[in-house]
Amino acid sequence: MEKDAETDRKKAIIEAEKEAQVAKIQYNQKIMEKESLQQMAAIEDEMHLARQKSRSDAEFYQMKMQAEANKLLLSQEFLELKKYESLAHNTKIYYGQDIPRMFAYGSCLNDVNFKSNSNIEEKKL
Repeated sequence: MEKDAETDRKKAIIEAEKEAQVAKIQYNQKIMEKESLQQMAAIEDEMHLARQKSRSDAEFYQMKMQAEANKLLLSQEFLELKKYESLAHNTKIYYGQDIPRMFAYGSCLNDVNFKSNSNIEEKKL
C-alpha cells in the first residue's frame, strides 16, 4: 500500500510539474504574442508618422514654390502691366483735376511730390 501511495504521490508530482511546464509555456506564448502585437503597433505608428511627415513636407514644398512663383509673378513691372490692362478695359469716364496724375503715377496718394491739386500746372512749367 505504501508503494501505491508513493507511486500515486510521484504521479501527482509529475502531473503537477507537467501542468506547471504547460502553464509556463502558455504564459510565454502570451507574452510573445503581446510583444509581437506591440511591435506591429509600433511599426504601424512609424508608417503613419512617415506618411504624415511626407505629406506635410510636400505641402510645405508646394506652398514654398507657390510663394516664390508669386514673388516672381507679382513684380512691379507685372503689376504695372495689369494696371494698364485694367485701365484699357475700363469703359468708365472720369472727370477731375487729378486724373492725369493718377494715370501717370498710379494714384494721387502714392506721389511723393504731391502737395495739393494746384500743383499740376506748376509741374508742367
